[in-house]
Amino acid sequence: MFEKVSIVQRTSIVVLMLMMTAALASRALAFGSDEIGTTGFNFVKIGIGARPVAMGSAFTGLADDVSAIYWNPGGLAAVGERQATTTYLNYLAGIQSGFAGLLWPLDETNAVGVGLSYLTSGDIPKLDEQGNDLGTFGSSALALAMAYGREVVPDVWAGVSLKGLYQTIDDYSAHGVALDLGVLYRSRVPGLTAGAAVLNLGTQTGAFIDEKDPLPTEIRIGGAYRPAPFAVGVLDVAVPFDNDPSLRLGAEVLPHPLFTIRAGYNTLGSQLKVGSEKDVLGGMSFGMGATWQKMRVDYAYSPYVELGSAHRVSLVVHL
Repeated sequence: MFEKVSIVQRTSIVVLMLMMTAALASRALAFGSDEIGTTGFNFVKIGIGARPVAMGSAFTGLADDVSAIYWNPGGLAAVGERQATTTYLNYLAGIQSGFAGLLWPLDETNAVGVGLSYLTSGDIPKLDEQGNDLGTFGSSALALAMAYGREVVPDVWAGVSLKGLYQTIDDYSAHGVALDLGVLYRSRVPGLTAGAAVLNLGTQTGAFIDEKDPLPTEIRIGGAYRPAPFAVGVLDVAVPFDNDPSLRLGAEVLPHPLFTIRAGYNTLGSQLKVGSEKDVLGGMSFGMGATWQKMRVDYAYSPYVELGSAHRVSLVVHL
């Protein structure tokens, strides 16, 4: 069905999508760090999947497994096989989080995906205005994503993910709806891919009390280069509406077909530095993976300087 599509047409589609992304990015830059703490449902910004996080959360231009549901739905149809995944995150301050996802190709050019993520805070001390102990309360959150991707022209894939959001804090609750849009492009240079995504476009449909908060919308543009079958490098530029832009980069190396090592860096780590000897680790991430038959187990370690560290474990199964 794509026989009459020229290189010029393919390039035009990619350029148009990048121009739209750049227009949204310019709007995001008008907000910046002055908007920190002004958005709701911020749990959706917590990266899923130990593999992408270990590579500095730079996955927009790679998006080559089931976690594309979260990072860039444009990569869904490009994966080309059925995959399932589950992730557990031991986060900061006793917060626990997880994700389960399924990617299912419909044919050679279409694929669907579904993902469910959760977060729970555990028990938090509850005090009145005078500091008297009132027991404890908790906070929890859920996000259900339904995604679809297809190859629009040769070497260009596009995707969309619709997410329902729900969060509780003590006796209060809020809900919302969000949309992720993404595109992935495989260039004529062997091993080089590029992608762009706009994440969390939407609205809070129900507020905790009265005032509704905007969602943490973010634009990401990224690339990936695989110089050899056993190595890949990734690079992302992320422009959130409620924080400073960040540069993210990472690498994955397979010293053995069954074993993988990964590392990455996110410039937002500079916000974590407090002048201690641990500052050198701010923004860094590390990980590894092991493959056995149709299963892959991944681990990621993310240090947050004086705040502590986060540990992720993921399982990816090729169905």
